[in-house]
Amino acid sequence: MFILDRAVRFFLMVILSCVQIAAAPPAEEPRLNRATARAVMRGIPVPLYSIKRVYCLTGSGTAFLVARDTYVSAFHVSHLGSCTVDGRTINPIVTEAAKDFVVFKAPSGDARPLRVSCKGFIEGEQYRGIGFPAGNDMVVTKLVAGHYIVGDYLPDLKFRGMRFLRGIILHGMSGGPIVDRRGVVIGINSATTNNDTQGLSRDLADTQLCSAAARINS
Repeated sequence: MFILDRAVRFFLMVILSCVQIAAAPPAEEPRLNRATARAVMRGIPVPLYSIKRVYCLTGSGTAFLVARDTYVSAFHVSHLGSCTVDGRTINPIVTEAAKDFVVFKAPSGDARPLRVSCKGFIEGEQYRGIGFPAGNDMVVTKLVAGHYIVGDYLPDLKFRGMRFLRGIILHGMSGGPIVDRRGVVIGINSATTNNDTQGLSRDLADTQLCSAAARINS
């Protein structure tokens, strides 16, 4: 079942019409390590070739395909400077710096978009984080949704409203999808602790991707 409802599809159709881009070059083929292979073998249906490493001037991150030629990532990844996917420069078209969210255009060829949901995380439920740690192959890690960050728990305002996740999120996985047991994207890798044992994620439900859908449905 395709989780993306009609309103979200409409939002994606609007941003798809914003920019015309060139044909896609051959896709970069992710080299899957054992952790990824085990996750895939457990039957989580995710089109891994639609998850890309984002190369930038001062670092790297991860992005995932949500519609033809349209990717979602973390805003701070897109600000690492001169970012590319599969050798093509990315073109941000929707940005939410305060929520660490960006939508950008880049050629995707015939890659299949990931399914997304606006339902949000469920505390205590298990998820999978997918991404490209800096200098390494694609990995998949187990994550358990914790509580939301509220009040003055963290001084940096951009972390407000994010969700704590118990599990390993490595540097370079920022912008990658966090999927549920059905392979549906619920949130985005956004930050990690100093020892990489706990991460922070923004629910898709708290981004323009879903707020636009809510306005259309109202």
